[in-house]
Amino acid sequence: MSRQWNGEESAVDLGVGSTVWVFDPDRRVYPSKVEKGNLWGGPPIWREHWRPCVIIGETSRSWLVGYSAGDPNPRKIGKRDLASGKVHGVLTTSQDLDAACYVNEHAYDIAERVKRLSGGRKAAEVLKQIALLIGYEEKPK
Repeated sequence: MSRQWNGEESAVDLGVGSTVWVFDPDRRVYPSKVEKGNLWGGPPIWREHWRPCVIIGETSRSWLVGYSAGDPNPRKIGKRDLASGKVHGVLTTSQDLDAACYVNEHAYDIAERVKRLSGGRKAAEVLKQIALLIGYEEKPK
């Protein structure tokens, strides 16, 4: 079975007992005030919103996902949807979790730096490299 995240396919064999990560917006873990060196610890740690869950059963078309093996209210997730990456807020590998965390932590700052590029050959070269990496095509004039 293959899984897609941001256009990248990876082979993932899922079955009963497999771990998946489910985004839980109500789960908040804050940085320690001591670590930050101030009275306010800061916003919640985004990575900590992701809960490791277990596939505890299956139907012919769905995985039953719960927080533990004895979860009385498992969530049904379509096998085909999960394999194609269409399920928002569910990741199937720790590598996908690491990638999502990297994007969440760095995308805004990188985009801001790209916005602030001043004119000139160097800026044009950087933008052309970015365009090539993301598959951007110029619009006809």
